[in-house]
Parts: sequence; structure tokens; C-alpha cells
Amino acid sequence: MLCCSFLGISLIGNTQIKWENYLIDAITQKPIVGLEVSDFRGNTAVTNKEGYFKLVGDGLGLKFSDLGYFMYCPNCVPTADSTNINWKNWYVYPAGFYTLKAIQIGQNENVRSELQTTSTSKVILGNEGRFSFDGASLQSAFNSIAGVQYDTRGYGGSSRISIRGSFIRSPFAVRNVKMYLDGITLTNPDGQSPIEMLDLSFLSQMEVTKGPAGPQFGSGHGGVIQLALPAISRNYIQVTSGGDVGDFGYRKGYINAQGSYEKLSYGFSVNSQTTGGYRQQEWNYRENILGYLNWRGKANHKFIFLHYRGGWGLPGALTDSQVNANPTQAVPFAIENNTSVYKWRDMIGYTLNKKWKNQSIQFSANAYSSDKWNAYGTNANTSGDKNEMSYGGGMRFIHALIFDLGKNISLQNQIGAESQFEYLDFYENTLSNGVSGETKFVFESYALNWNVFNQLSLMKKDQWYVHGAIGTNATPTVLSGTNFIADPPFQDLDSRTNYELKIYPRLGAAYQLNKHFFATGNWTKGNSAPSLFEQFDYNTNSINALASEYSNSVEMGLKGSWQDFQFTTAVYSQEVSNAIAVADTVIDGLPRSFVNSNGWNQRGLEWQANYAYQTEHLGLNIWTNGTWMAFEYATVAQGKRLPGVPLCQLNNGLSVDWIFDRYAAKTGFQLVHQWSDKTPLNNQNTQWAAARNVVNLDWFLNLPVYRKTHESEGLGEIVHRRLMGSIGIHLGSNNLTNTVYTSFYQVNGFGGRYFNPMPFRNYYVGLAIHFML
Repeated sequence: MLCCSFLGISLIGNTQIKWENYLIDAITQKPIVGLEVSDFRGNTAVTNKEGYFKLVGDGLGLKFSDLGYFMYCPNCVPTADSTNINWKNWYVYPAGFYTLKAIQIGQNENVRSELQTTSTSKVILGNEGRFSFDGASLQSAFNSIAGVQYDTRGYGGSSRISIRGSFIRSPFAVRNVKMYLDGITLTNPDGQSPIEMLDLSFLSQMEVTKGPAGPQFGSGHGGVIQLALPAISRNYIQVTSGGDVGDFGYRKGYINAQGSYEKLSYGFSVNSQTTGGYRQQEWNYRENILGYLNWRGKANHKFIFLHYRGGWGLPGALTDSQVNANPTQAVPFAIENNTSVYKWRDMIGYTLNKKWKNQSIQFSANAYSSDKWNAYGTNANTSGDKNEMSYGGGMRFIHALIFDLGKNISLQNQIGAESQFEYLDFYENTLSNGVSGETKFVFESYALNWNVFNQLSLMKKDQWYVHGAIGTNATPTVLSGTNFIADPPFQDLDSRTNYELKIYPRLGAAYQLNKHFFATGNWTKGNSAPSLFEQFDYNTNSINALASEYSNSVEMGLKGSWQDFQFTTAVYSQEVSNAIAVADTVIDGLPRSFVNSNGWNQRGLEWQANYAYQTEHLGLNIWTNGTWMAFEYATVAQGKRLPGVPLCQLNNGLSVDWIFDRYAAKTGFQLVHQWSDKTPLNNQNTQWAAARNVVNLDWFLNLPVYRKTHESEGLGEIVHRRLMGSIGIHLGSNNLTNTVYTSFYQVNGFGGRYFNPMPFRNYYVGLAIHFML
């Protein structure tokens, strides 16, 4: 919540300024009495019973002593050389109300900036309404973006993210998508992104770029997700503590704190979450600790620490008949052996941002270590007591140089590099009735991922933007170990994979057709390296060396923004060759392995629109987006649809905020509707999942808390109100329509086991207390 205010005026020299104005409450239209106003030189005045104040000083602007107000003066146009600032009435909003205005204005600015400086399909979401209220996961937020699909196996359990159908090769985890937190790389060298490390209640913004970004971001042609922590520049401490409870044993508690002192800002978050699960063996728990320090000197330095410890049960996928008989059941083997995953991970990171004159640098570095038990398959054919231990790190550097060519034309050159490494030691023992036995194999993996790029951008403000980039990246991996159950036994393995090195170009342009519309287009090449999981072949209990898959994408779009309405549309065609996919055959009854297939073609249409309406009491936000996706194999099974990818999707949302009190007490709700077309589940397209409609609803109430002080200064008794914090409650329902659906398809599941059913209608309630020190 915003809790300080100032009106900045650009002035010439140290000329004395005479301020003479009336402060009016924008909601009640009544004078604001007894509010202390001061300039940045320390000269002060207090408003009288009519809201009038008069101040003569030589400061650069004004600020209010009462942190409960923020000025919003859309008709105020300062004159640079004026010595008499008299705009008569200044309308001042309580801080809690102005938050809504700031969100709306911020959305417009983000959209406008994005239109002018990119030719890609990019979406920027803040925590103003699309983040999930219940806080169990980011599923609702990601699924509100066209072309993006976030699946979970139980609230807070296994997660995977698909951007334009990219999770076809990912039975679990987040792969083929690069992820960053405040510029620090989260994705491992082999392409896995540990999204479970993040405390979702402490994120302030996420930016999703769809499609391959090979030159700038390296391996991962699904897309790029950039997440941001909250920033604070005010000299006080704010703390939020809260919790949620819900059906199926869902419990969450958290405490977040942020503060700032002069050039130093800091924050930390502690989160604990657990659920018993809708299905048997679908429990999960997580504990997150996050802390950061940010020093704003001649350069901006940020230090980040992340800790995660958690676990989740693996109930196994069900057949269609099993779902109809009992959707809450687990595979018997999963219950007998307590199939589950336990994981901890620690990471430290550092970022440097420095700007001077016409250039800037960005640098980030990180190091991590993790341990993971029972990391792979959980059915009888792939059973085993498994363990992964790893450590790694990396860095990223970008140097930007900007030239002003005159006539509103600027030229920017960016050169950058990114490198990561990981050492991983993993083994597996036999497993029987949950008891670990003899060692089956022991392997070691050394992976290195690096990327170098250069991008040149030319822009004429409010008219056109063009850029070209070229980059190269590779992910060489060395795998070695011993297979104790091979014939002959103790067979030594030594494999080196994925040393290929290719050049990836990118060309893009955006052109302003008129005041409101931009046309965009881009052509990009990219790649995606195989993960360690995909390279392990359970048919032979050995390494199956795979090569990277490659993509070639062409996209065109139209974007628009005016007043409170924004929209984007895009059509694209992407060819993926050498694609990594699940093999069709079963060898001796053992599960399928991954192979480099011939590839597939992807063609799609995406659209999204948002309308924000704001009055003194009412905030209304309506959004809609949709996708049409035609994915099919290139050669093998020609004409068959790509499994796991629905033909069409439609997402709609409505959020309403109503301020019913002059001190910014407010209530409201958010309604989200998601429709997905029927989905093929296997390569032969003989098994399909039905279309589904899912509706989620959340209602909230937020009550600000003020501290009153009384004093008399010749104007009679004056009451000051200082905003101290707020109390918020919310309650809601997931799957309000009681839809039967699966959110985590096991594509090409062995024995027809495709389904991981999601809960029927369920409820949750939460409380949050926010206060400032």
C-alpha cells in the first residue's frame, strides 16, 4: 500500500515559490483540515478548517506529514519558471484508494512501454488481481495468459508450465522454459526450473515472453518467465502476516516484512504450507524462506537468499474407468511403497545494476545446492529408492550502450553472456514394500550451459522499433557411472552428449499505425537441450544420449491501447525439428523412453483484452483471452494432433473493488472462468479428455487501521489520522461449477493411465494483517 506522498515540481534555480492551495478529500469532497504540508527544504504549513494552506519556500516540491494520503491531481500542469503555484483545489485521495489508481495507471504505462519497445508476445502481470488469492500456487495467474497452461497434481503439488504446448516432453517439473528472479537465473543447466522455491505471496510482478528467445536467453524455446520481488523506497517497515485454511487439509501461514533506511532496503518472507490432498497419496508440504538486501548507491546492489524444503506424494495416474469408479484413489503400488518426493534446495544470488550517461550494465551471479529423494518413476516397472544430490551456479552479464541520433531516434547495442554449471550425483536402490534394497546403479553428471549474444535496436519514439540479434549457446553434458544390474554386471558407462554449437538469429519490428495501434512481427530460431531425466533410459538402465531440439518461429501481431482498454493479438507458426518426445514402443513390458523424433508443426492464434474502469468508489477490471492451437506431427503419424494440447482455450475474468468508506475501507471479488477444448492424450489420438469449464471465485474485505492524534494550533481542535496498516479477510471457492477434470495429464501414459483428477468444488478462507512501524 502506498503510504507517503509528494508532488514533484521541476523548477529553475533556487527561485522562491509561493504555494497557495486548498486540499480537498477526493472521495467526500470536504476540506482536509490540519494536514501538515512541507517542502523539501523543511518549510512547513498546516491546512486550516477550509483546507487552505500558504507556504513560501525554495524547495523542489511538497510532501505531506500524514502518511495516509496520496495526491492525485490529473489537471495540475506545473510551469517550469512559475513563482506562484496556484491551482486552487488539489484533490487528495487516501493511500488505500490511490493504490487502485496506481494499478490502473501502471497497467497502461506497462502496456504502452511494451508496445513501443518489443516485437514479441509479452505479458506483464502485477499482483493487483490475477495472482491467486488462496496463495497455494500461481496456477490461476499463469492460466489467465493466452498460450500459457499451468498444471498441478493437487494444490501445491507437482507443477509444470506449458507455453504454446511446450510441456509435451515434460511428464513433470517445469522444463523448456527459462525462469529468472530479479535477473538471477533459476533454471538449471539441463533446463529444469525449480518454481517451488518461490513464496508466491511475496512476488510483485511476473513477465512472460512466449516463444523461442534463443539469442538473448539461450536454451529453452518454450518461452521466458521473469519474476520480481517487491521494491520499497520509503523509510519505514511494513509487515504482513496471514494464513489460509481450506478443504482437504489445506493450511498456509506466512509472514512478510519489508523496510528501508536511506539507501538500504530489505525484506524477508517465511512461508509454511501443507495439504492432505484430494486423492490418496496426494499430500504435499513446503517451507520457504526468502531474504534480500538492496543497496542503492552509485550502483544498485541486491543480495538474495532462498531456502526451500518440501515433499509431495505421488498417487500415480489413473485410467478412465478408475476415475469413474473412484477419482480419489491412488495406484495400489503408490500406497504400498509410499511413493513420494522429498527435496531441499538453498540458493544465494547477487545482482548489480549500474547506469551512467548513455550506458548501463547488469550482472547477476548465483550458487545453489540441493538434495532430492525418490526422484524418478513410481510404478512397479520403474520402482526404486532414488536420490539426487547436486550443486551448481552461474552468472549473467549485459552491457547496453545507447546513442541519441536526434529527431527522437535512438540506437541501442546490447552485448551479453550467460553461463551455468551443475554437478549431480544420483543413484537408485531396489524398492520393495517401501524398503530400500541393493544398489541398481550409480551415475554422475556434469552439465554446462552457456550463451553469448549481441542485439542491436533502433527506435523512433512513438513511431517504429526494429531490432536484430544473434546468439549461440550449447549445453555439453558428461555422464558416467556404473550399472550393477547390467549383463555383464559392473558395466562402466561414459557418455558425452549435446556438444553441438549453432547460431540463433532474431529479427523483429514494431510500427505505430496511428495513435492507438501497433503492428509487430518477428522471426526467431531457438533450441532446447535434453534434461537428465530424458536421457536416462529405463529400458536399459543406462544413458540414452539425446541431442537438442530446434525451433524456427515466425509471428505477427496487432496491439492497441487507449484510455482504459488494451488488447493484443498474434498469429504464429513454429516448426520444431529433432524434437524430444516419448517413444511409442514398449520393450519387454517396460515403460517408454525418450527419443529424438522427426518433429512437429505448431500454428496458433492468440488474443487478449483488458478493460479497467475507475471512479472514486468503484474499480472494475474485465479481461479475456483465448488461444487457437493447431499442433500436429511433421512426418510420423502425419495429421495427428499433438497429445496434451487442446485445440482451443478461453479465459475470462472480472474483478470488482468497491470503496465504501472515506478512509479507503474496501471490499470486492474476483471471478475467473477457464474453458478448455477436448484434448488428445496419446500419439495415436485414440484417447481424448473431454472439454471442461472451471470457475473460481474469491471475495475480500480490507479495513484500514488509523491512529488519531489531537492538537490545537489556533485553528481549533485538529485531528490527524495516520495510516497504521490494515486487516483483510478473504474467502473463496475453487471449481465452483463442480467440474470433473484433470489438470495434470500423463501424456502417453502406460496402460492407459492418463488422468490425475482435480478436486470437486472446495472452499478456503484467509486472514491477513498488515501494519507499518
